[in-house]
Amino acid sequence: MSEPIRTEFAMFPWRDDQHALVAWRKGKTGFPIVDAAMRELWHTGFMPNRAPYFRVFNPVLQGAKFDPDGA
Repeated sequence: MSEPIRTEFAMFPWRDDQHALVAWRKGKTGFPIVDAAMRELWHTGFMPNRAPYFRVFNPVLQGAKFDPDGA
């Protein structure tokens, strides 16, 4: 097992939810900015540079700030 980059996530309560995993992979989580990023990754093979590995963004606040219409 490997350690997380940020130690405060070492005890993060991960869920084992296959339906949620499939929704995340397909860009169907219900969080527009997350879904848009995952659809872009699926179609292009690249992830947009909105969430560097050392930052944890709130997807609701980021969506409201950068894509308020969820387009």
